[in-house]
Amino acid sequence: LVADSIKVNKDGRDGKDGVSITGPTGVAGQDGNNGKVGITGADGKDAVSISGKDGVGHIGLTGPAGTNGKDGSNGIDMSVKNGYDDAAKGVKGEKGVDGVDGITRIVYTDNTGEHQVATMDDGMLYGGDAGNVIKKKLNNQVN
Repeated sequence: LVADSIKVNKDGRDGKDGVSITGPTGVAGQDGNNGKVGITGADGKDAVSISGKDGVGHIGLTGPAGTNGKDGSNGIDMSVKNGYDDAAKGVKGEKGVDGVDGITRIVYTDNTGEHQVATMDDGMLYGGDAGNVIKKKLNNQVN
């Protein structure tokens, strides 16, 4: 324990941190550093991290390394935010299936951009020859 900061380490391989918890440091009246909980892989690099920035929690996951000259999987950063529409991707994420209730979504960011995760409350709209629209949530049958 160092002054007003927290740094707890559990020795990993070759003296590297295996699990670390860091807390804010700073001077009274000034901003400190964002805290983080991290789990480090055998290579000494972050594998999983939980952090907070500007009042928003983030979970970071690192993908596996590639083998024999092949690219590995990219990591992702997950957080939650209000759902939003993204016309460029054809995503209507602001409202629930009935178009009434807003919804909080799990959002993750990877090397291609930001993505919203669907829930069982999402669904599809089906239109038939009768002219009426059938609204169905996921895992429901359309008759």
